Amino acid sequence: MDLIIGGGTYGKLAFDKIRDEGKCIVVLDEDPGCIVQKEYRLPEVSAWDTLPEEAVFIKGGIETAAVIVAGTWGKSGSGEFMQGRIFPTAPVHILAGIISAICGFVPDHEGAEIAGGLIPEELIAGKKDADIYCTLNRKEPCLPLCSSPKICPVTKERRDVPLWETLVNYLSGDGKPGLPPSYIIESRQLCPGLGYIDCTDLTVAIKKACKEDAILAGTACACHGVVTGLRKI
Repeated sequence: MDLIIGGGTYGKLAFDKIRDEGKCIVVLDEDPGCIVQKEYRLPEVSAWDTLPEEAVFIKGGIETAAVIVAGTWGKSGSGEFMQGRIFPTAPVHILAGIISAICGFVPDHEGAEIAGGLIPEELIAGKKDADIYCTLNRKEPCLPLCSSPKICPVTKERRDVPLWETLVNYLSGDGKPGLPPSYIIESRQLCPGLGYIDCTDLTVAIKKACKEDAILAGTACACHGVVTGLRKI
């Protein structure tokens, strides 16, 4: 099963790319009038419906996404974590939201502040609440449908180490007092401009994170990412 979170412009891009793969696709959005639904009018299912082997629409947000990922969705819930891909196309840190909903976390500004002090300033594009937005390109706007080549088409700089790996290196806990465990998940590229999370990566992170009192949750591709401080309620 593939889960597209957000039925807007990039949600439609994701749906158009995977619609003919012959598997169940769930498009999740709080707005039944989103772009995907306006164009395709997918069957809408509710919390107690069994998910069919076709494309469907579910009205909901992060909490609903967490239920689907955890395998506790209505009658079709297996109690096992979702297998497949998640396309996070909504303008929020979806991974942090899903982990928070399943493990019982809330934003942790203190943890984010610690992390922000370890990430080089030249990699930080901005900060908001417990989120740290990171990039390898602070110079000019990126290409909207970039294929992420080794040499950035905007900065002309070579990028041998992807941002997700760079963040893992800076936020590893060895010798860094007070730094929570970090779980940086790679956003894999399906095509230019479109990334996805492998559910296997997310499942591993969730199972470990739920045992912790505070964590750093991150999602990053080769050149952009976000890290969020989280703590138990």
